[in-house]
Amino acid sequence: MIYLLMALVCFGLQSCLFQEEDYFDDSSANRATEEVKQYSELLESASNGWRMEYYIGQDYALGGITLLCKFDGQRVTMASQGYEGDETISSLYKVVSEEATMLTFDTYNAFIHAYAKPQGGGSNPNANLQGDYEFIIKEASAEKIVMQGKKYGNTIVMYALPDDLNWEAYINSVNDVEENAFFIQYQLLVDGNLVGMTQRSNYTFVIAYNDGGNIVQEQSPFLFTTDGFRFREPVSLAGVTVQNFVWDPSSELFTCTDEGATNVKMKGIYPEGYIKYNDYLGNYTLTCKMYKDNNLTDEELPISIIEDVENKSYILKGLIGDIVLDYDRGEGIMSFKTQKVGYISGYYLGCTTYCYAMGFYPTYISYQAGLMFGFVANVQQSPFGFTFEDDGVFEAVGGAKADYMAFDRYSAPDYSQSSYVQGVARMYGEMVFMKVEE
Repeated sequence: MIYLLMALVCFGLQSCLFQEEDYFDDSSANRATEEVKQYSELLESASNGWRMEYYIGQDYALGGITLLCKFDGQRVTMASQGYEGDETISSLYKVVSEEATMLTFDTYNAFIHAYAKPQGGGSNPNANLQGDYEFIIKEASAEKIVMQGKKYGNTIVMYALPDDLNWEAYINSVNDVEENAFFIQYQLLVDGNLVGMTQRSNYTFVIAYNDGGNIVQEQSPFLFTTDGFRFREPVSLAGVTVQNFVWDPSSELFTCTDEGATNVKMKGIYPEGYIKYNDYLGNYTLTCKMYKDNNLTDEELPISIIEDVENKSYILKGLIGDIVLDYDRGEGIMSFKTQKVGYISGYYLGCTTYCYAMGFYPTYISYQAGLMFGFVANVQQSPFGFTFEDDGVFEAVGGAKADYMAFDRYSAPDYSQSSYVQGVARMYGEMVFMKVEE
């Protein structure tokens, strides 16, 4: 394809020299049509597709992720960081000419349109993550295409992939780095000396360091690579310019690979009171108040917390139904969110939070409104145990903290208002979980 582009350039030069009048008489519509054709062919020319560095949020506010894209003339097949490497989604795309030549993904593809979809809730129900799905093509070659988001203006670059690159392995490698480099905060080290701190927020780092007695703070977008991460643009800090870092899982640090800056490192640090994933696993005794059949009784129940997805989630067993608990590896925090439990004893059960003094919002309301009420585990270390405390969502909506966990009932698996059955199947309150030593 690059030879075709070179031939077109040479042909254009000849036209300037020998047919200048014809060139200027050529209609803008014809030139636009030719440009659409050239860019369409260029997209298809990468036999193994393209790697897109996709930046989200106005002024790159949420940072970047990696998308792999292969174009066949009508459909694009995508893979995305954050999903399994063998998971792809195919959808339609077009190269069109409006005010400029654009690449537009014009049918829904969750890997890219999710960032433009209204999130709901709050004062602006149409607010989204400010991700573009229409891109003005600024410059293009067989190796690289530079685009600009039509609505939010971020520069988006695509690089042609080598023919022998395996998509699944590539995405899985990026995911592995993100999963293992789970820290929220890092020490910024130069020659082993602490010169500042960085804090991750989405796919940006907020960097704070001392510059001649002045504390400098800036936010820099980045994206994860197969072996580390790269700032979108070079960043100057503490007198050194850095951009590319590799991750060492054994020492839990990033090391800069840029010439003259290999002495710059970012060392992951654990928050005070950090609880590792495996520490929550095990058997517990739950003391609680249990509401059943219009009676409230004091109970002691055997509970077990087992692995669901390592370093991400658990299954809590021993209540009327099994529930999923989430694990935030960066913070070391276990939590519960409103969820659908499944078919038990003749009903489809949902599980949500409840305030004994004022009542609750049935599970279906959470799904309708996009408000997932929840608890966070408040841990005591010795002996090991925890209680559940309102995560703030219920209190913000209802004006009081949730203190019970409620299992509500539905006659159908749609968990809708029409299938909601009045009353609750079970409630648990004042819950204290104490680990049983093996």
